[in-house]
Amino acid sequence: MAYWEQQIQILKNRSFQFYLYSCIAGTFASGLAYIVTIWMIVNIYTSVNATLVGMILFWVPSLVLSPHLGVVVDHYDRKKLIIIAESVRAVMFIGFSILLYRFTSLQAVYLLLFLSGCFAALYKPLLPAFVHELVPQEQLVYANANINMAYEFGNIIGRGIVTVAVLSLLGIYGALFTIAILYVISAATMIPVQRHHRERETNLVKHPSFIKNMIAGYHYFFFNKELLLYGLIQAGILMSLMAAPVLVGPYVKTILLAGNQIFGISEAVLSIGTIIGAFFWSYLASYISKESCLAGASVFAGLSYLMLANTNSIIFSLIAFLVLGFSWGSFALIISLVQMITDKHYQGRVQAAIGAAVTLAYIGFAIFLYVLGEQYNVQHAFLFLATLCLFIFGGSIKAKKVGKI
Repeated sequence: MAYWEQQIQILKNRSFQFYLYSCIAGTFASGLAYIVTIWMIVNIYTSVNATLVGMILFWVPSLVLSPHLGVVVDHYDRKKLIIIAESVRAVMFIGFSILLYRFTSLQAVYLLLFLSGCFAALYKPLLPAFVHELVPQEQLVYANANINMAYEFGNIIGRGIVTVAVLSLLGIYGALFTIAILYVISAATMIPVQRHHRERETNLVKHPSFIKNMIAGYHYFFFNKELLLYGLIQAGILMSLMAAPVLVGPYVKTILLAGNQIFGISEAVLSIGTIIGAFFWSYLASYISKESCLAGASVFAGLSYLMLANTNSIIFSLIAFLVLGFSWGSFALIISLVQMITDKHYQGRVQAAIGAAVTLAYIGFAIFLYVLGEQYNVQHAFLFLATLCLFIFGGSIKAKKVGKI
């Protein structure tokens, strides 16, 4: 009963409600943007390698900019950063809806992915750090679970109806303009949000130099053994979260030999599983340790990847996607654990460090697959992700022994 009381209490928080509305609108936009850009690449140039290039271009900004943006998140007003970023994204998609209408090319889509990656680099450290300003620490797990569900609800809408929206109603260019409108809504719903637990990061005064602040953040993360362990677990889960959805398009096209309808259904099934998992894992965590939940979730994820690597059945693939999404619902637990361990002065920089590490691994993974070329098919990537789940499982077991939370 305490679990549901906590959830209801958080949802009664008016500022948190508006933040959820912003998340839903933003992820609706991101879901549409994801489908449109990936599907445009697949249709312009059917090679899996073309998709890998798009993945690399999207994540390069996170690798280059994350160290600097972590300091920005810890220094500047986070609410204003969100509003400004969403507004600029709206302008960007309006511009690209016009550009791509006149000059449809693979290079233009790549440019859109690169610029979108620049905003993703800001959001990875910004959003988790901002949650600290909305709720007290003891409610972080429940708040993150709700936010995770809001993201996936937005993804279901954005990815689930995209086939109708793009092909039947709006067309690709109309969808790009719709994305811009949704980002405007996301920015507008952030305006009424009031911070109740905001504390300025006074440690930045000790290091007025931007570079010194960045180095201090990395030193804090890499020399804190407990935080480093939990951070690596978060990095492993993030790697899985980032890689798998991008591989769905090539998997549907080259392995299942299906079209955009199965593509949209597969993405929606992933998100439905994540919503179910977010409820289940956060509820289970009120009875057993969060680390045990993470270990269990990694087992489900590993089995799902193995199934995807060994089947070309649409039915079995959809089941695997559902279970995979279910395992991802545990992400709220690991991000809450990292937030609890991290000093409030370093929230942005720690998340930026984790994001940079994940991005480096992700880009290396994509380049490796690109070099393999014709010897590679998307099922090999799923085998790699299944192996990654073994490391997440081992890390979760070790964290259970050494963790203090």
